[in-house]
Amino acid sequence: MTAIDRPASPHIAQVTLDWVDRFTSDDPRRRFRTADPRDWTTLFPADLIRARIVARRSLAAGTDLAVGIALTNDVTDDVIAHVQDHDLPVDMVLILGPGGEPGPTAVPSNGWLTAWTRKARETIVTQLARPGRVHLFMSAPASAALMLGHTWNAVPAPTTVYDFDGRVYFPCTSRRSSSADPRRDLSDEQ
Repeated sequence: MTAIDRPASPHIAQVTLDWVDRFTSDDPRRRFRTADPRDWTTLFPADLIRARIVARRSLAAGTDLAVGIALTNDVTDDVIAHVQDHDLPVDMVLILGPGGEPGPTAVPSNGWLTAWTRKARETIVTQLARPGRVHLFMSAPASAALMLGHTWNAVPAPTTVYDFDGRVYFPCTSRRSSSADPRRDLSDEQ
């Protein structure tokens, strides 16, 4: 992200957001006030969300949200095909990626993954406009699945997680929202 000054180094970022011109001063050491104060709550958060969304597609077939985590591979076509082939009641398909190309090096550090997980969770929660279920598909390192799972209690919707056996997706777990009784056996929800 470029906000205070444009870097002179050849460092290549996965996502580049240039906000330098949104600040009032020509001196990089004095850039702390934006020309429009609303940028902090409107433009900047919207840019950050867009930088991680690979695809968003409306299916208008129900109230559920299908989420594909595409850090290692782009799962857009697979998720849409699975949702349509199984007549899942999905309103929106949301695919979240690394901001660059998915692949084995898409997660450069633990700090990056922590920030990405937080933003992914916030993006998912904002997409839950109507009550429904989240259908979660992942192509990501195990550490990403662990981090996302660790913060998932903040997602206020029942969730079905899908696994991939090399050929097809299948539901492997379901969970009610965080207010449900945690002692309840989840196997009867599949």
